[in-house]
Amino acid sequence: MENGAKATRLQVLDSENEVRYTSDPVPKVDMTPPATPAFDFEVMEWESAEHLCRQHSPTPYSLTQKQYSFILYQTAGNHNHNPSPTSAPPPHQCLLDAFEESYNYPALASLAFQQFNFDEAKAYLLKSTAHQSHHHYLITQATLTTATTITSALLGEHVRSIDPGADYDFDGASALLLAMPPKTPSSSSSVVSLLQTTINRLKHFERWNDLHMALAIELSTIGLESLAQVHTAKVAKCDEFVTKKWLLEQERFFCLQQCLNNYSPTTLLSLEEAEKRRVELMELMNLWIAQNANHKMRTSEPHIDIGIRHAFLAVYQGLKLSSDVAFYAKMNELHRSFTAEGLLDFTIDTSPPASAVNTPPRRVGLISNNLRFHSVGRLVRGVFSSLSPETIHLTVISEERSFDDSDLQARADNVAFLSADIDECQKEIAALNLDVLVFADLGMDAKTTYLAYSRLAKTQISFWGHPVSFNLTSIDYSMSGENFGSFQETYGEQLVTFEGITTKFSMDIRESPEDRVATLTKLGLSGVTEETRIYLCFQSIMKLHPSFDDAILSIANLDPSGIVVLMSDTKKPGWQTKVKQRLQDHPSVQFLDAMPYGSYMKLVTCSHVTLDPYPFGGGVTIFESLSSGIPVVSDASKLKVFNFATAWNSAIGRGDDEDEDSSSSYAERAVELAKSVSADRNGIAAEIKTGVEKSLLNRSSEAEEWEAFLLNV
Repeated sequence: MENGAKATRLQVLDSENEVRYTSDPVPKVDMTPPATPAFDFEVMEWESAEHLCRQHSPTPYSLTQKQYSFILYQTAGNHNHNPSPTSAPPPHQCLLDAFEESYNYPALASLAFQQFNFDEAKAYLLKSTAHQSHHHYLITQATLTTATTITSALLGEHVRSIDPGADYDFDGASALLLAMPPKTPSSSSSVVSLLQTTINRLKHFERWNDLHMALAIELSTIGLESLAQVHTAKVAKCDEFVTKKWLLEQERFFCLQQCLNNYSPTTLLSLEEAEKRRVELMELMNLWIAQNANHKMRTSEPHIDIGIRHAFLAVYQGLKLSSDVAFYAKMNELHRSFTAEGLLDFTIDTSPPASAVNTPPRRVGLISNNLRFHSVGRLVRGVFSSLSPETIHLTVISEERSFDDSDLQARADNVAFLSADIDECQKEIAALNLDVLVFADLGMDAKTTYLAYSRLAKTQISFWGHPVSFNLTSIDYSMSGENFGSFQETYGEQLVTFEGITTKFSMDIRESPEDRVATLTKLGLSGVTEETRIYLCFQSIMKLHPSFDDAILSIANLDPSGIVVLMSDTKKPGWQTKVKQRLQDHPSVQFLDAMPYGSYMKLVTCSHVTLDPYPFGGGVTIFESLSSGIPVVSDASKLKVFNFATAWNSAIGRGDDEDEDSSSSYAERAVELAKSVSADRNGIAAEIKTGVEKSLLNRSSEAEEWEAFLLNV
C-alpha cells in the first residue's frame, strides 16, 4: 500500500485457536512500538506475560494486536499454566483492567469481538463514543475502525460466516452508527467514511433499504444533506421515484419525506441556493401530485409518513413571502393527495345550539406538544393560566410526554392527552365540544399541525409560536400585536391585532456577574479582556441566514475590540461548516456550544448587545436580553416574520434602537450601542430593566385582552 500504511485483517479464532473468519483488508496506521528485546514471544512464560501486561498498563495503547492476542492465548485456559494462587490478578485481567483505567474501550471492544462476545463488544464501543463525546474528543481512528468491523458483524456478515443460523442485530448496528456523531466539522469526514465503509462491506446484505434509510435519516440530522440524498436515492432506486416511476409500497413514503426535507435546506451557502432548491421542490411536488392522481398511495399516519419538517424549515430560507405562500398552498395540496381520503377534512357540526351563543363559561382548548420549558410553553403559560375560571373552561391538549407545566396543570379544568392516531385524536377533541381551539405553534409538531387541517372546534385560532400561516381554511384567526408588522396579505386567515404584546411573559430580572472576564472565559470564549465588547446572537444556527452575514462581518470589522458570539451546533457539522465558510472564519467571530439555561443567562448578562438576526428574528431571546438590561438591535425592514424586537423595544421606550436602513447601518448601530454600554453599563441596564418591569413582563392586560376576545369570537 502507499505511504507505508499497513493492511491488516481482523481474524476471528475458534476455541481451538483456528482461524474461522478473516475480514477484508482494512488500511491501518502502523502504531507498532519499537522492538523490545525483553520478550521472546515463542518461549514466554506466564510470569513474563504478566510482566508485559504490568509494564504496559500505564500506556496500553502501545501494545500491538499481536501482543494482545498472545497474552489472551497464553491465559485462555488452553495451556497448562498454573499461576500461583497468591499472584493476582491474572495477566489477561490485568490487561483488561489497564484498558479500562486508560479508557481504551476500542481495544476492549476488539478483544470481546475476537471472543465472539458481540454484545460486550458493542457495549464497549458505545462506551468509547460516549467517553469521547463527553470530553469533546475527536472520534479516534481506532474507534472508527473497530466500529466498522463490529457493525458489519452485527449486520450479519461476520456472524453468519461463523454461524449460518445467526440472525441480524440491526438495532444493535443502528445504535453503533448513530452513536458516532462528529464533534467537529473536521471529524465529520471520518464518520462518513465509517458509514460508507460499513455499507460497502455488506455485499450480500438482505436489508439494504433499511440501512440506506437509517443512514439517510442520520446524515440529514447532522446536516450532511447532500450525502443524505445519495443514500435516499439508493432506497429501491429512489431516483426513479422522483422522475416518473414508482417504488415498492414500503419505501414510497420514506423517499417522499426525505426528498421534501432535502429540498428544503436548513442552512444555506447563498440565497441563490435557496431559490434554486425551492423551484426544484415545487416541480417535484407537482410531479408527485400528478403521479398520485389515482390516490393509490395514501397514509392514515401523515404525521409519521410525510412529517412536517419541510413546512417548518420553509420560512427560514428567507425567500419572498409570495414564494412561501405558493409553497404552502402546494404543500397543502400534496398533503391531501397522499393522506387517507377524508382524514384531513374531519368536520364537527358548527351550527349554533338553540340556546344563546357565547354564554360563559366558554369551552376553550389550548393544543401544543411544547407545553414545557420551551419557548412556546413559556409564551402561552402566563395568559392561559390567568384566564378566569368563571368565564373560561380551559382544556389543555398535548401528548403526555410533552406536557410539563405546573401553572397550566393547576389552571386547566381538563387535560386531554393525544392518542397515537390522527383519526382517534380528531374524535377525542371533537367530543370535548369546544367553542374555541387555539393552536399554539403550527408547523413545529407534525401531529398538531395535521390536526389543524380539520374543523375540531367552532372557532380555531393560531398563536405565533411559529409565526407563519399555512393558509388553512380551517383556521379562522391568527394573533398579532402592536408593531408586529403588516402581514395580512400573506395570511389566509384574519390577523387579529391586540393592543399589547399578546403574551404575559414572566422571568427574573438578571444581574451581570461581577467578574465578567472570568465568567466569559469559563463559558468558553477566548481572548476576553476588560475592554472586549460582546455582540451576542445566540440563536439556532438555521437563523443565521446568508443575508445576515454582512451585518456580522461589518460589526467584526468595525470594532477591533469586539467578539461576535454565535451558537454552534456540533451535532450538525454540515450546517456549521456552511456558516463558518460564509463568515470566512473571521477571528472576531467565535462559536459556543449550546449550554444549560443558567450558563446561557450568564452569557447574556455579560454581553453588551444582543443582535436580532434577519430575515427570521428572535422571540423569547428578546425578553431574556432586555430583562438582563442588555439592549437589542434589530432591523424591522429585513424581517419576514413578526417584528418582536421592534414591538418590545417600543414597549419599553427604546424605539431609537430601531432603524430600517442597510445592513451597514445595523452594524453601526450595534457598535454604537456596545460602546455606550461599555461607558455606562449600570446606567443603561437600569434604564432597560425599569422599562421591562413596567411595560413588558407580567402584564395583566394581555390576559384580559385574550379573555375578552375568547368570549366574543
